[in-house]
Amino acid sequence: MRTDPSNAPASRPAGPAAGDGFSHLRCRSQRLVRGYGLAAVRVAVGGLMVLGGYLKLGLPDVSVALGMGPLGVMRPDEFMAAIKKFHVPGLNGWAWGLEFAAVAVPWAEVVAGAMLALGLWPRAAALAVAGMMGVFAAGILSVLVRGIEDVSCTCFGSLKLICQGPLGACHVARNAAIAGLALLTVVLGPGRGALGRRG
Repeated sequence: MRTDPSNAPASRPAGPAAGDGFSHLRCRSQRLVRGYGLAAVRVAVGGLMVLGGYLKLGLPDVSVALGMGPLGVMRPDEFMAAIKKFHVPGLNGWAWGLEFAAVAVPWAEVVAGAMLALGLWPRAAALAVAGMMGVFAAGILSVLVRGIEDVSCTCFGSLKLICQGPLGACHVARNAAIAGLALLTVVLGPGRGALGRRG
């Protein structure tokens, strides 16, 4: 005897598995952690660049006005003298080149750092930051290889950030690490809170 298919009980649609809700929640949590983590790295690296540029512009030390200890602001001529000690091939003989570098480098740091921290064209800003810190690390490494003495790191003005004492491997590693953190934004994106375009 054949059974009429029309009289067969309708099969119930398979409902979501019990673990699907937890998987969705876990994925959402991971996205939030990644988004806020990348944003924290972006803001921290951008803020460090703004600080480094500000400390080399010869502007008033606002930390003193706020009742804090001096940060170590350098005058442009002091920064220019520090650049000269690196003996960059072809640069020391050009006075205008040294003067230009002493002004252009800090402003480039401030602009790129602010753009990165705010998330304005964050990947382009992060690439610029990584490039600058990579050049700084290479310059310090060159000084160490050539055995040049009486050279101090002025990446953050007179402020001794993390590394103390004369130029050494610590300064190379610090600048390379900052460059690497900036590249996270280039590769993984700016995270949450970026104000401008994602590129």
